[in-house]
Amino acid sequence: MTEGTGLGLAISQQIVQMMSSQLQVESKIGEGSTFWFAVDLLEATGWIELDATKSANHIVGYAGKKQKILVVDDCWENRSVIINLLEPLGFELIEAENGLDALTKYQAHQLDLMITDNHNADNGWHRDA
Repeated sequence: MTEGTGLGLAISQQIVQMMSSQLQVESKIGEGSTFWFAVDLLEATGWIELDATKSANHIVGYAGKKQKILVVDDCWENRSVIINLLEPLGFELIEAENGLDALTKYQAHQLDLMITDNHNADNGWHRDA
């Protein structure tokens, strides 16, 4: 199990408070925590269903040479989000779990772009003073 920075929880709490509600929590040692909230919402009316494939703003790919992108994050779930967004567009994607892994892969591949996670000070990018 991996632990996050807690930033998502802080952001969630602010959003819930903006909707005039409270974030509730129930925790059990060794089992984890459950968070929930309740909000009163108006029923949406006048919805127009759009076919995403017919939208003029729907990106389906790009022209030119296939671009190589290195996605660096210690959490595979985070890498997966980026991979699932970019792979269907035709990018060649390479994954790295930390800074040292990224340096190795950077040297092995001619990359066009690197997307990195920078939330953790102990990610392998630092060096001894």
